[in-house]
Amino acid sequence: RFALALDVSPDRAVASVAFAGLRDDGLWHVELDEQRNGVGWLAGYVTARWERNEIRAVVIDGASPAASIVDDLKSRGVHVVTTSARDMAAACGNFYDGAVEGWLRHIDQPQLNVALSVARKRSLGDAWAWNRKNAASDITPIVACTLALYGAQSESIVPTKKPSMSFA
Repeated sequence: RFALALDVSPDRAVASVAFAGLRDDGLWHVELDEQRNGVGWLAGYVTARWERNEIRAVVIDGASPAASIVDDLKSRGVHVVTTSARDMAAACGNFYDGAVEGWLRHIDQPQLNVALSVARKRSLGDAWAWNRKNAASDITPIVACTLALYGAQSESIVPTKKPSMSFA
């Protein structure tokens, strides 16, 4: 139940990759995997992670600046899941619930802590999602972690089998 997710800032100046999975103690874990300036590094980095690890999906918010690399990732054989506004609202609510109820854990990463401290909500009907446009700072780490948790937990995401390597 390991998933990867990524997010790109509105000005495309920075991008973050995060992962989530179920721990041995039954709690869920999120972690910022990588954060760098720009977006040119993303497709190669995510593809390498995909090829080396058992990842059920790479999750990207379909309405985010990160959506621009979906086709590139798919052409590289990466199983990409894009979220709708409804999915994003569910992911944000679930992430919040996990933090408040204590079943979600993360290591003490400064980038994630700062992102969480400056993140604000935007209304999506009766629900909410992270507000990228009005953030006082970079919130890509928290958005990526939220999407990674969604990818790890969602029953609607069907993992794809990676082709097995066989030598005749």
